[in-house]
Amino acid sequence: MVSPTNSFIFCPPLLGKPDPAESKPKGIDTRRRILQKGAGEGECFFGLYNLLRERYKAPNTQKWEERNFEQLISRFRRELYTCDEHLADAIRDISVPRIHEILSQITKENLNNRATMGTLQWLDSQAKIPIDSYLQPFIDQKKYQNLAEYFEYLHNQATLKVLLKFLPQLNPDLQNLSNDEKTSAPILYGLARRSIEKKFHLKVSSWLPTQPLTSLIEELKLKGPLGIIGNFGSAYFNADPHPIGRKINGREIYGWNKNDPIFSRSISAHTYLIVGAEIIHEKGFVYFINPSDPSDPQNPESQKIYVMSYDRLTSIGNLNDLNGCRYFHSHEGTEYAIYRSYS
Repeated sequence: MVSPTNSFIFCPPLLGKPDPAESKPKGIDTRRRILQKGAGEGECFFGLYNLLRERYKAPNTQKWEERNFEQLISRFRRELYTCDEHLADAIRDISVPRIHEILSQITKENLNNRATMGTLQWLDSQAKIPIDSYLQPFIDQKKYQNLAEYFEYLHNQATLKVLLKFLPQLNPDLQNLSNDEKTSAPILYGLARRSIEKKFHLKVSSWLPTQPLTSLIEELKLKGPLGIIGNFGSAYFNADPHPIGRKINGREIYGWNKNDPIFSRSISAHTYLIVGAEIIHEKGFVYFINPSDPSDPQNPESQKIYVMSYDRLTSIGNLNDLNGCRYFHSHEGTEYAIYRSYS
């Protein structure tokens, strides 16, 4: 076990989740830990919360208010993820960079091309997107130039309905929204996230990307793992990670080469959990977890630990603030990370 120093910290959360069939004890949670599935496409925020928050589900819990909120979040996540039964598959896949790239190349002008016809058949048979049902409405509308833009529009409309349904339940103070707020899925989603984070006792970290790595190391020592949003890892590289030939506390470390191919259109807001940082020969590195990976006490390697340079984490345009805006759009007072408060 490597201990923290002024130049090193490694603090991944416990593997898995507490067994919901067991009652939660007071104080330290000693329940047996079982598999925590990875977050699905479009569920990365909920996956991040699962890595950080306290878990209440149990048949005889004494925290009924917290348990009821847990059930509310489960329903919210499920409806937000599926949105509309007819759109579900398409919307889930639109957030996959490779699928987005393919759809962005399909326009009204090339719909009847032989190459496009083959692509449409592939999307229907392999990607399981029922593309035929969207083609005529796409042709009839005039605002969106390609299928990727059109699907994003459908996604936003379906998401808005779910957000407007659940926001008053997540936070009664959000019942009287302006017309501008009611028509903006990003604004409503941000309000929903902040309400959930407050209920789950997740607080804003004081760490900023303008600070040196030593500040991040100290913050990890004080607060534990930090949740962030950005454009890193599997959301950026169009290549599988590989072991870098190092283990920390028995955990294999994975990464990417700078020459690995990248997506031409990367996801702008995927979540990650920073679980460590280190200075090696005056160079800074950050260790992180992807909530999309499963976490299994019986198979520790199912949850990979990734590494990137501190320069990559804090470079302009890579990191998002907690409102989902890229670092270069942020302003003074912007917040970048959350942690679990035990107070």
